[in-house]
Amino acid sequence: MDPPATYYGQLDKRNPVISAFKRDIKSFLTQMKQAASSINPDNSSQAKGIKILVEIWKQYKHRLPDELYQEHMLQIADFLYGIKWYQMALWYGYGPCLLQFSSVKVTEVTDVDHFIACFFPEGFDSEQDTCAMKMRAMLGCALCVFEEERKCSILSEEGLCELLRVLNFIRIMMQAFQQHEHFSWLIYKGSLHIYNICRYLMAMKHSEQALEYLVWASISLELSIPLMTAKYLPLIVTLYCAVCHCYYDDQAEEQAEEFAKRALGKINELAMLEEQDEAATTRATQRAYKEAAIKARTLLLKYTVIHWGP
Repeated sequence: MDPPATYYGQLDKRNPVISAFKRDIKSFLTQMKQAASSINPDNSSQAKGIKILVEIWKQYKHRLPDELYQEHMLQIADFLYGIKWYQMALWYGYGPCLLQFSSVKVTEVTDVDHFIACFFPEGFDSEQDTCAMKMRAMLGCALCVFEEERKCSILSEEGLCELLRVLNFIRIMMQAFQQHEHFSWLIYKGSLHIYNICRYLMAMKHSEQALEYLVWASISLELSIPLMTAKYLPLIVTLYCAVCHCYYDDQAEEQAEEFAKRALGKINELAMLEEQDEAATTRATQRAYKEAAIKARTLLLKYTVIHWGP
């Protein structure tokens, strides 16, 4: 067996194992960029890329420190996701990386206790880099599943069930980190991903299934103190609007009106709280709250007119 990178001393660019690994990765990325930019990309290019990548992972797995190996695995997965080779990113990037920590797929997670037992048995305050790596791999897996389903022209019943499992996983992950303010970025990302998936479900005439997750995402943002600021208002208002649209699609005009009222009240409440903090109040934040309130009022007027009719 070839000696590990540590055999040659420091893990820097002069280390022959590190330099060879990065050279092979660079060569793989160059080939994949060329294949992805081809006018008529074919399956053979992807198959060739898979073969090369599998060989790289196999060759260097036992020669590199785990953290370095997994970080590059995630970087490759991010690259493949970026060129829209979602299945390859899932099977040869995010999936194998997550497999280093647990054999359970994200769509198999049933509740918060199951989530913690599978991925964080030592708690959330263990190694922060490893913790972030796990979450990056989990979200990557979830988004690849979503993108693969979205590529189909028709959303089948099986595809709908798979997307609901993805949404359920994101909700469980957000629940697990809800009480940890330093992970508020994850609540933001989770809410954003829920919105994007639910927007697709709405477009495919599945507003009824999307509604509970959009409501959940809205409330999750409201419960996260670091996120209830002008900076995150665009997503907050977007979620409020999506919830109202779902109610309307489900012919629940009264609930749409009530939620629009609630949204306006929440925005006004936040604006008043920020005004009390003179150091945080700027023209930009005042403008952000004013624009958010206008959107909420427009939404309320729309559903009030629909509800009560001419």
